[in-house]
Amino acid sequence: MKVIGVRFKSTKKIYYFNPNGFEIKKNDNVIVETARGIEFGQTVIGIRDVPEEEIVQPLQNVIRIATEQDEKTVAENIEKQKDKLKKKKPNYSSVSILSRPGLDLTVQIHPTKNNTTMRMITCPILLI
Repeated sequence: MKVIGVRFKSTKKIYYFNPNGFEIKKNDNVIVETARGIEFGQTVIGIRDVPEEEIVQPLQNVIRIATEQDEKTVAENIEKQKDKLKKKKPNYSSVSILSRPGLDLTVQIHPTKNNTTMRMITCPILLI
């Protein structure tokens, strides 16, 4: 089965996609459908044949090769995120819990945007 390998900025993992008839080369930017929605990624493996048993099904299709406008939009979105991070104060509480000697366990509570749910993250820190 013909596939391409795509990597997204947020991860180092390579995901396979069906090239969907497009002539896609290594380092081409593409727009693909993922479980998280429509995303922009870079092709790190050009079109190649892969045995079907090595592919996680269902194999998603490439929607299109990214245009200059797509690349501009992604760059603008990255700048907007950087600006938001500079202006925003952390919106969470941290509670430090010593669970056993030498291990400090910190729990961070992150409220969602509309404050209806909380997300807890535990961060073990080894004390030396």
